[in-house]
Amino acid sequence: HVMHYNSPSIQRYIVRILLILPMYTFFSWLSLQTPSVSIYLEIVRDIYEAFVIYSFLALVLEYAGGESTCFAR
Repeated sequence: HVMHYNSPSIQRYIVRILLILPMYTFFSWLSLQTPSVSIYLEIVRDIYEAFVIYSFLALVLEYAGGESTCFAR
């Protein structure tokens, strides 16, 4: 998706969703290596997870035609 970035309105959400695996893995590994700061790393990991959920919902909305189409009166 990054190399063939021809539909940015949809692909930016897909890239954000795909990045959860390396981010979650890295923060989990770092949390195991440094238990003293693991609570802070878990907070960052949970915030990114919430951001990915938002990105997924925005992706579904974009596939449905955008906000203006879905919320038109």
